[in-house]
Amino acid sequence: TLEIAAFNRFGKLGPYVTREVNGPFVSMGQKIDPKIKSVTTSPSSITVGWDAAAAVDYYIVHLMQNGNRIRNELTYSNSMTFSNLQSGKYTVRLYASFKDFSGSNWDTRDIEVSVMPQENKYSLESYFVQVGKENQYMNVPIGPEDTLTSVLGGFWIGTTEVAYHDWYNVRTWAEKNGYTFANKGREGHYGTDGAEPTSTRNEPVTTISWRDMVVWSNAKSEQEKLTPVYVLNGRVLKNATSASVDHAIQRSANGYRLPTNNEWEMAARWLGTTAPTTGDLAKERIATPVGVTEHYWTPNNYASGAVENVNNASESSRVAWYWDNSSSSNGTKEVGKKAPNALGMFDVSGNVWEWTYDKALRGGGWSDVSTNWPVSYVHPYAPASTYDVVGFRLSRTVN
Repeated sequence: TLEIAAFNRFGKLGPYVTREVNGPFVSMGQKIDPKIKSVTTSPSSITVGWDAAAAVDYYIVHLMQNGNRIRNELTYSNSMTFSNLQSGKYTVRLYASFKDFSGSNWDTRDIEVSVMPQENKYSLESYFVQVGKENQYMNVPIGPEDTLTSVLGGFWIGTTEVAYHDWYNVRTWAEKNGYTFANKGREGHYGTDGAEPTSTRNEPVTTISWRDMVVWSNAKSEQEKLTPVYVLNGRVLKNATSASVDHAIQRSANGYRLPTNNEWEMAARWLGTTAPTTGDLAKERIATPVGVTEHYWTPNNYASGAVENVNNASESSRVAWYWDNSSSSNGTKEVGKKAPNALGMFDVSGNVWEWTYDKALRGGGWSDVSTNWPVSYVHPYAPASTYDVVGFRLSRTVN
């Protein structure tokens, strides 16, 4: 027998209405702890497989290294691939959330990955991670007040800042195909503007303006036969020396683009659906509801990937290059060398500031102290300006 009645905060508004319901009812299946069935590795990736069960609502997969969780994924399928890994020993953990809201025990498997050297290790084709589900809005804490903001998920974002050799290869192609740049770009902090890549080719490109990045993103899209994103009056923008680029429209297309401010912060704060258990983050993390579960976010005064706030110098140093740990060699560092955040993104805090579509810089750089760049900090910047501590990270719309 089912009973239903309406209430407000003062009490019941009317009588209960009852309904008799007769079976039979279909069993949701036996609740069985999931077991990792297969593990395959390739250069820089791990794929884990298991048998799906009818009683399971969704699975959570952790990728661990040295006792720390470095990736945290929720999936409704029976496999998960972790890409862009460094050589080393990893542990995979598998958990099932059942349809009656109970949970399973964890199944654990230790794995070793050997990454073969690759000249284009940080090529644009291989360093994206998807943030959230396609066409699904999520409530994300944004800004220093943690204002809950609806942000559309499902976009891709680069796991590293754009390295100089990637910039150089696209720029030189673009200049032969009708594109013009105001600045040719620099290899990290000490490189020569526009020069061929050297042994520090994997340091981020710097001294480029917002206009240059908009035009370069369009060139990269055209080079790969994708639809360029940035247009004005229906025309694809190709000339970064023109101030008209400042009015670029970011249309919905499958080409490369800059993340918006909210997209950048969503990716920077992302923790996943399992509550963190390490450091002050374990008690200070922010939780927002997602269906019958919760999603967790990094607080506003932390570096991305850190488990303590920005006042903890050793923890900031674990995830970011900034003044205290880069000033001895004065400059940028090769991308991807510090610990990643929960999505597997490197250097989200530190190394170089990153442009967003909203003409603002995010994340801080090597010449700043860590307390200047928590994940919530936004630094507006003129679209024609350049600096040797400013670069960018690419994004794409899932299409």
